[in-house]
Amino acid sequence: MNKHQEIIKVSWITIIVNIALSTIKLILAIHTNSLSLQADAINGFTDGVLNLVTIIGITFSVKQADEKHPFGYGRFEYLTDAIVSLLILFAGYEVMLESIHAFKHPVATYYEAFTLWILFGSVLVKMWLGNHEKKAARHTNSTSLKAASVESYVGGVITFVIIMSALIENQTNIILEPYLTLLISLELFYLGFLLVKQTISDLLGQRVDKQLIHQVKETVCEMDGVLGVYDVILHSYGLERYVGSIHIEVDEQMSMKELDTLERAIAKKVYEENDVMLTGISIYCLDTHNPQHMQMYETIKKEVLQHHEALQVHGFYVNDMLKKISFDVVMSFSCHDQNGLHQALLQNVQKIYPDYQIEIQMDLDVDIS
Repeated sequence: MNKHQEIIKVSWITIIVNIALSTIKLILAIHTNSLSLQADAINGFTDGVLNLVTIIGITFSVKQADEKHPFGYGRFEYLTDAIVSLLILFAGYEVMLESIHAFKHPVATYYEAFTLWILFGSVLVKMWLGNHEKKAARHTNSTSLKAASVESYVGGVITFVIIMSALIENQTNIILEPYLTLLISLELFYLGFLLVKQTISDLLGQRVDKQLIHQVKETVCEMDGVLGVYDVILHSYGLERYVGSIHIEVDEQMSMKELDTLERAIAKKVYEENDVMLTGISIYCLDTHNPQHMQMYETIKKEVLQHHEALQVHGFYVNDMLKKISFDVVMSFSCHDQNGLHQALLQNVQKIYPDYQIEIQMDLDVDIS
């Protein structure tokens, strides 16, 4: 079973469980005249609709690539996540209106023992469902399942609070329904805004999982002839679909034939082991056979890394004929004056090697921190 199939399977389980629980709660809400239980039932039905939208999104996202969309339809999931978040916010708004009405026109409720035991059973089912969704979300890295697991846990907690408030109402006649309905609406608003935030981050293009970047680097570094891997830039096109590019460092004496063979082998191995399609492999040459150049490299690294905003030095090359030293410096995102750092590094290195032209390429931290 692949990750898409697992998400669909878990989503169907969630739909069936939520519809069953919500139907029971709605019947009990009518029987007890409980507005908070009615809101809890609506919350459950909303969960079912959200999971149905998730299934539709997954079904579209696995469509094969075509001429118009060469990287497939994986990003369709972002659209479904946006729809899900808006539906949650709308449900929160509707429940909020009900809570306002309850504050204006409070109605007493009474819960019989069998009703409370049924609700307690629903709490246990919700907790089991949340745990099941959480495990699946961790395995599939699905935003929708992560949101569903949080919703299940919180839904279970809210039902438990309803049980406790029912016991208080039965003993004291204090009406707590409006407050509980308000609590449910706030929970829906919180979950909705949480999912909106995640969806916006996905659409803007957030950094992919650090573990995947580390795995790609490890895979490439295992190849004979690779001295280093840098500038790993990966773009997500939905679940399990990554496209990107890397820079590799090799000995400058490697022939074009050897380099071509190496690049093909890297692209094949990264795709097979990490499910990442490399559309570009750029080259840094390092003169490992020249002790003077290697000493210059170490000296410059030591100088550059004294600046806490400089994280790494790579792509080092010395052209003695042109009297030119070139290298890249990876900057931290905490650096607010990139041009100032660039000028400071140029001046410091120039003082050490006044006879050389210094060329520094400033890179953003796309694969280190």
